[in-house]
Parts: sequence; structure tokens; C-alpha cells
Amino acid sequence: MAAGTRRPAEEVLHGDHATLVAALEGLGLPAILLSDRARILAETRWARAVVECDPEPSVVRRGAMALARRLLRRRQQRGRSSVHGRLQDHQVVVTQGERFGLRAVVIDGFQDAPRCVLALLTHEDGVELPCLGDLVTIHGLTPREAEIALLLAEGASDKSVGDRLGISPNTVRKHAEHIFPKLGIHARKALALRLVRLPTGGGDEGHPSGSR
Repeated sequence: MAAGTRRPAEEVLHGDHATLVAALEGLGLPAILLSDRARILAETRWARAVVECDPEPSVVRRGAMALARRLLRRRQQRGRSSVHGRLQDHQVVVTQGERFGLRAVVIDGFQDAPRCVLALLTHEDGVELPCLGDLVTIHGLTPREAEIALLLAEGASDKSVGDRLGISPNTVRKHAEHIFPKLGIHARKALALRLVRLPTGGGDEGHPSGSR
């Protein structure tokens, strides 16, 4: 790979931690960044969408901090001879609602935080959001409401959804007002958790990222 193609990644890894978080946001990753004291520095909106929809969000965050402490202790024991990016670990966090996987790695070299831990959050059971067809045919949403529901469940803002679908943020909010009662919820922070628990009919229609 040419040096010029590596430069953006190097700038991300050796800039400030906000640069990394912005890059993770752009990739749509549910990530938590922790300091060298195992305190949470930042979360991507994708991580917040997942964590805040769980009945026990503090359990997930405490799990991330415990994993970071374990990794940082190992890094201290190994010293500076440890190769950058190689010190990794994984653990499962169980809440009342879900089983989450946390995969973490130690990162050195940030200007404002010389050593950090990056943790990526996954549903350990491989839970996925339902498809558009199921939301329409089984759950009574209109095709447009189904598109909006899936994007909101992923953590997208009203403006982001509007930009994706070519409608105004106000129209997105109006659709959300109809979506919530149909799904039996009262706030958008419960949307992702509600959708992953909905029964599906095996429909094969796509995801709004491919909508026209």
C-alpha cells in the first residue's frame, strides 16, 4: 500500500481522540473510547443508541470500564515493548435485556490522551433489526415509516434521516409520532430494543440504506 493511502489512518491514530470518534461515527461503528484511567471519554451515537435502549445501560458501561482496566493492567505489566494495536481482549456483558460482546484494544499516541482503550460493542447473540417488509406486512407500518424506524433505531438524527430520504427533519418527527404507538413505545430511545425483539416473518425486502 502506498504511503499516501496510509496517511489518513495515521492522522486518525495520532491526532486527538475526537478525530478517532468522528472516524468511527462515519463508519457507523458502536464504539466506546476510554481513558488510561478506564473512564469513558466518548461514545459514538451508534453505541449510545444500543446502550440507552437496554434496560440496564450502566451495566454495559461498567463492563467496558472493567475490560479497559484489565487491558491497561496487562499493558503496564508488558511495558513499552508491546507492539501497538496488539493488546486486545474480549468479554461478554449480560443485562436483563441482552447479551453484549465487548472487543477492546489499547491504542497509544493520541495528542490529548497518550493511551486509550477502544471498545467495540456487538450483540453477542447476533441479533439483527427486522427488514422493511416485516415492519410493513406484520407490524402495520407504512413503507416510509418502516424506513424511518430502521434509521432511527440505528441512532440517526432527524436531520440525518431527512437527508437520507429527501424529507425535512420535521416530517421525520411527524412520522415518528405515528411509528411509536404502532410499536407500543413512547420514546425513540426504546426503538432499537423494541425492533430487535419484534417477531419477523422472514421477509427479504431490503434496508433503507438502499432506498431510492
